[in-house]
Amino acid sequence: MSHYGDEVEQIVRQLDLSGSDAPREEPFIITDALTDPELRETPLVKPPIGIRFYAGVPLKGADGRTLGTLSIADFHPKTVSDIQLENLLDLGALVVAQLELRQEHLRTLEPQTGTDAGAAREGLTIRQ
Repeated sequence: MSHYGDEVEQIVRQLDLSGSDAPREEPFIITDALTDPELRETPLVKPPIGIRFYAGVPLKGADGRTLGTLSIADFHPKTVSDIQLENLLDLGALVVAQLELRQEHLRTLEPQTGTDAGAAREGLTIRQ
């Protein structure tokens, strides 16, 4: 996985209404952030953004580690049915499967040098 730097990590943490520095191990749902005393004063909930609903599910790797969170948000309060939560968990599993396939693909590439190596990592073909 890529690392984009501390600035981006801080921005991403601000986008996560779960209030945790580390990804949560279980789904986290906020049906109406304005009714939560800890959240209603956060920049994402206050105008002009005004997020009211948030649902996040952990992205768990094959080794059991939580890699991150798949989140959805809305400007209106909502509830989540059991079926919707299962769908979100399934979508998270698909995301992780694609990430892990990509990582495996990158590991199996033959060592290359020069600018062609970067292109190969990105799945590009260089024709000369």
